Amino acid sequence: MVPRGYVSVVVCGTRLAEQWRATFADEGIEAHVAETDAQDADKGACLVAVRRDDLVRANAVITAVTRGQRTLGRRGAAWIAPAVVLGVAAAIVALVRVLG
Repeated sequence: MVPRGYVSVVVCGTRLAEQWRATFADEGIEAHVAETDAQDADKGACLVAVRRDDLVRANAVITAVTRGQRTLGRRGAAWIAPAVVLGVAAAIVALVRVLG
């Protein structure tokens, strides 16, 4: 059930709902994830709802995601993959110097 004062903006699966919630949180928008009612169950398992006051900002985020201008999930995690690659490269260089 969506709390009072909130409006549903996305209907999707559980995993995607958490990604939407994290994306909204990055933009300072409080989102609530609720299970869908039987009438909406064929569309997805969860509703993602935002406060009515944040609806315009949430719609802007949704538009950016659907246009490919933004990805779902937390922005802060984007640095992890390059850091892992650099770490592995540094370890290989260190091993070559020690063993070579």
